[in-house]
Amino acid sequence: MPGSGGFPEASFEHNGCDECGKCIGACEPGAISQQATQQVPWMSVIHMDENCLAMREVECRICQEHCPHQVIRFTPRIGGVAKPEPNADLCTGCGHCLPRCPAASISLQDAHLIPTR
Repeated sequence: MPGSGGFPEASFEHNGCDECGKCIGACEPGAISQQATQQVPWMSVIHMDENCLAMREVECRICQEHCPHQVIRFTPRIGGVAKPEPNADLCTGCGHCLPRCPAASISLQDAHLIPTR
């Protein structure tokens, strides 16, 4: 879909990427290659902000339930709500968690901007 400046842009507003590879054939300029998508299809990882319901002590694990790569885990807490712990190393940037979050607290960030461990 056309994004800013008229360039193609992936939108995960309604659904995530199934990593099927159809975008490779659909890309007329040939900017997407099989080699580029073999390891990590998107150079983005999830970021959760302070609006996350679980971070605000409301039980919610919808993002974990919809993540096909088991990126988001919840650690139980005695006397409190389990908190999300996303693992950026496992995230492919597929975006399946984005449209599911009832608080819209998940976004994708450029993987190159995330500090290394």
